[in-house]
Amino acid sequence: MSLTGLAYLLVVAVGSLMSISGRPFIGLLLYIFTFYFYAPGSWWGGSLPDLRWSLLSALVTLIGLFVENKKDIPSDGQTLVAVKFFSRPEFKLYLALVLWIWLQSLWSIAPGYHREYAVMATKFLLLFFLMHKILISEKRILGFIIANIMGCAYFGWIGLSHSSGRFELVPTPGLADGNLLSLHMVPMLLLGSFLLLCNYKKSKFLLVIPIVLTLNAIFLTQSRGGMVGLVIGCLLALLFRPKVLRGQINLYILLAVIGAVQLVPADLIDRLGQAAGPEEERDKSAESRLVIIEAQLKMFSEQPVLGYGHRGTLVLSPDYIDSSYLTTTAGGRARGSHNLLTSLLVDFGLVGAIFYILIIYIFVRRLFKMRQKIIHLDKATGNLYIMYLGGVCALVALMVSSMFSNSLRLEIDILLIGLLSAIYTKIQSEWPTKQTLTQQSMNNKSLS
Repeated sequence: MSLTGLAYLLVVAVGSLMSISGRPFIGLLLYIFTFYFYAPGSWWGGSLPDLRWSLLSALVTLIGLFVENKKDIPSDGQTLVAVKFFSRPEFKLYLALVLWIWLQSLWSIAPGYHREYAVMATKFLLLFFLMHKILISEKRILGFIIANIMGCAYFGWIGLSHSSGRFELVPTPGLADGNLLSLHMVPMLLLGSFLLLCNYKKSKFLLVIPIVLTLNAIFLTQSRGGMVGLVIGCLLALLFRPKVLRGQINLYILLAVIGAVQLVPADLIDRLGQAAGPEEERDKSAESRLVIIEAQLKMFSEQPVLGYGHRGTLVLSPDYIDSSYLTTTAGGRARGSHNLLTSLLVDFGLVGAIFYILIIYIFVRRLFKMRQKIIHLDKATGNLYIMYLGGVCALVALMVSSMFSNSLRLEIDILLIGLLSAIYTKIQSEWPTKQTLTQQSMNNKSLS
């Protein structure tokens, strides 16, 4: 066994023991670790035991959460959240979506694919629950974000040895594709970048290194959709610039532009030009996406409410798409979806699509309701607001990028949804305290 494999086993063993002893946050970090450092897909993983490493980390996290809840005093000084998880509208909607997906098993046109996705969605529901119950302090929320940006930096480190073509050589399942890899890294890049605006020690600037590695890896994927999502996410952030941070934000924008000019490869510029050029100059990839979307709208119109179940587009594509746009798969010539919205409509129908879209709407609406608080931010106490702004910008960037590549099977959306739910719950838990302090201050002034 290699030294890397031994080190991996040591990290998993120590992390598991710490988690089951009543420190579930360590278990959640272990889950993130096993996601990015995916053993079966790495050269050093062949000699390791054949285990479901992410499932193992999820189980020890669940045990650790149970042990922690049995303690009289919460660990690391975290405050108890004021809002119960099961009362959160985003959880109710996601639970409704998962139940709807299981119900679709009765009429799905690809039962095997659909059952597999139903199990995956249920696992995501458990992850959502664990994140909400564990990320109940600013310290833990910060650690969770840093863990993910460090994981993306690991992908960026792998990308440094990339020589030609599109970068898509990471070991994690589902991300061995340039577009999908970009879809995961763009939101995490935005989340990590917003930490530089928070009121932390100067050590926060150490994050510049993983941020640059991640940005370079995004460029290497040559994903046009990822670039569009990144730009839209940044433009949204400009609508909420806190007055006390505008000078700092303007400096970061200037540095980001200079860095992008230095890092962006010529191949990506060529691909962007092909997509934006005249119709006769568009490449086959960009053209095929429009053809697939048109076919999906026809599929949706024939069964708009109930949907066809997961992978509906793949199964129906030979009947709706010209053979010249089909690709060879294990089941024959077919074509999968490249657009999240049309995938939701075809797979889950209006019912499932509405559940999903409402979840995204809830987080964006909350951000706009907090706009004045963010603009007039108190730098000393505004870290959670900055994190929430970064999280929503990351979620919007993901949704925009997903209009070019289907992110339905990726883990990134549930990571963002769970994180934003936890941040907002923590913000809510502090509102009564701040309002009470304000009222006490006003009473003291009146007495004086």
